[in-house]
Amino acid sequence: MLNLRFLPLTFFFLYATLFPVFHNKMGSTGVLVVNGVLIIGLGLYLFLFNRNSSVFSTPQGKNIFLLYLYPFLVFMFLIPLSMTIGIFFGGVSLIPRDFYELYRPLLYILVFTFSSGFFLREDSVLFFEKLILVVFFLVVILGLNQYFRTFDFISELYTKEHNIRTMRVAVPFVNPYDYAFFMTFFVFYFFVKVLFEKTIYLLPFCLA
Repeated sequence: MLNLRFLPLTFFFLYATLFPVFHNKMGSTGVLVVNGVLIIGLGLYLFLFNRNSSVFSTPQGKNIFLLYLYPFLVFMFLIPLSMTIGIFFGGVSLIPRDFYELYRPLLYILVFTFSSGFFLREDSVLFFEKLILVVFFLVVILGLNQYFRTFDFISELYTKEHNIRTMRVAVPFVNPYDYAFFMTFFVFYFFVKVLFEKTIYLLPFCLA
């Protein structure tokens, strides 16, 4: 039975990875909706249930958190700065999609804060290993569904029609390079598993 303590991680991870952006209806705006729900959900969870997380309970924990927080804050400052420079000195005009980037530092900060508190316990790491295996096979199934065009209506919820027509695997992501980046993690992950644990991981390594 699933430990209730693992429910937030399970929900946020599955939602972030597998929830469709409804690309056939909303285009690129769907990504903003998904990330917006993540920001609200993570913010509410941290405020209501995790304000006393042990990651902040010691000076060392706070210092480690701040060490990672500073680059995000710099990033948050540089985005509007680069937009301003582009407008006044580069002769460029802004489009609505440019403003989508403004939320990213906030999302990264919330994800890092949530993860820092959650993964302090060893059983959380062990559970996460099981969770990413489930997600891996679900992503593979969705990718194969797109490649063989079994159910195009599912693929259309995630990616462009051009990617579906040309069999450029992207689902459950919008772009093929996002899928490739995701699978690259599993290539290294399963390779390490084969080297140091069991040869049974050779099958998912080849699949990745």
